[in-house]
Order: sequence, then structure tokens, then C-alpha cells
Amino acid sequence: MLPETARIDRYRLGEEIRATELMTELDAVRVDTQHRVTVRLYRASLSQHATFVDHFERACVVQRRLGALVVPVDGAGRSESGVFVALERVDSPTLSSMRPERLAVRDVVELVYALCTVYAAAHQEGLWLGVDPEAIYVTRQAATVQLAAVDLFAHALHKSWWLSEWDASARIVEPRSLEYMPPEQLMNKPLDPRSDVYALGVLAYELLTGHKPFPDARGPANLILAQLKQTPPRPSELVAEAPPELDAILATCLAKDRNARFADASALAAAISPMR
Repeated sequence: MLPETARIDRYRLGEEIRATELMTELDAVRVDTQHRVTVRLYRASLSQHATFVDHFERACVVQRRLGALVVPVDGAGRSESGVFVALERVDSPTLSSMRPERLAVRDVVELVYALCTVYAAAHQEGLWLGVDPEAIYVTRQAATVQLAAVDLFAHALHKSWWLSEWDASARIVEPRSLEYMPPEQLMNKPLDPRSDVYALGVLAYELLTGHKPFPDARGPANLILAQLKQTPPRPSELVAEAPPELDAILATCLAKDRNARFADASALAAAISPMR
């Protein structure tokens, strides 16, 4: 626990919630309102790195543009301790906590469509987000599951997307990140909005069928090989109510060649919109 006097900007810092290679997440209180928030303090060296700062500033722009559908931000900026963002608390479950539950087709369609709104705004700002189910919050109303909010900063600044570009010590990728990586990322090629389309396709496939496209691929090496070489079964082969239109959409998302995918999240949203 930090000293009671420890502060960043207008936030008094409390107990550490968690720590990663990139940041420390802390319980905090805004001094002027006594409002509780979560402060994410990124390690000091990152504030000297142009790529990180650029991603951080772009995420701030997208955050202001969207408002809804992203975790609200109480404040963000720089301090002597490093770059920080103060996030509102979210009292909703994450997609990760719902596994291995399979969602209804209508819920998958609506959830992906809502996610496309967030991703399209990020793409307009030159950000690629990847997919992290632990940073996507949902709500339940009766039998319906809907998007509550996306933790934009967790996605935009996730280590698996760009940290290895400048920090060789961070080249170890978590298995949960690997499963959503497109073939071009596995081959260390540049990313673009179509990389996110692939990741969203993996998520949609998982939500629809109850598992990811290659559940029999054990270990990182076999998973990478499957993602590069194999074609997953059509969802309709696994889920009777999955319509052929959704088969076609997910096949396009999961194309090995990015040129065969939807151009960006806006194009994916347009393709899935008639199913709403």
C-alpha cells in the first residue's frame, strides 16, 4: 500500500489492485470530490517512448469522441511518476467471466455490431485494438446480453500489439492474446484495421459456438500453425440456429489473407447490420 499522502494530479492513491509489465493499477480517490476511481499508472520509462505516447493520446481522442460504450475516464495526463489514466468503476461482468457460455445468435450479432462502433472510431484515429475479453464489459437483461463498455486503454495499450517493437523483454505473449492474433501479426508483419476484423471474428466465433476456431490446437506452436494453415468449421456445422449469412461473414473475418477480409470495423458493421 502506498503512503496516504501519495498523489497523482488530483488523485490520492491507495492500495495496489494489480501490476503488469506496463503499469500498476491502484485504488484511488479524487481529492476534490472524494469520488473513488481506478488509476492506471504506466511505468515512467513509457512516457519517453514516442509510440506509447502516440497510442495514449490517440486513445484519449477516441475516448472523448465516443463517450458511451467505453469505460468512462475521470482524468488522464502526465505526472512525474509517468503517464496515467483515472477510470470510473464498472459494475458489470466481463466477457471473459462468462466463458464457456454460448450466446444466442441475436446477442452475438448485436454485441459485435456495438463493438464495431468502438473499433471504427479507433480505426479512424489510426489505432488497432486487438481483442481482450477481460476488458469488455457486458450487461444482462432477462435472457439478453448486451455490450456495457469497452476498456479502451486496456486494448489500445495492450502489450501484445506493439510492446515488443521496442522492448525485447516483453516478447512473451499470453496464450489468451495469441488466440486472437491474425496471421500477419504471427508473422511479425505490420497491422492495420483488417487485423482487428480478424480478432473480432475470433470473438464472434467463440461467442456463437462456445469455443474458439481451433479448440484442438494444444500449445502455442500448434495454435500458431492452425491459425496460419487451417480453416475452422462453419459455425452452422456446430450450432443449428447459426444462419448461412453469419457463416459467410465470419469466414470473411477469419480469412488468412487480410485482403480477403472486411476493410475495417465499419465494413464489418455494414455486413452484419441486415441481421439485426
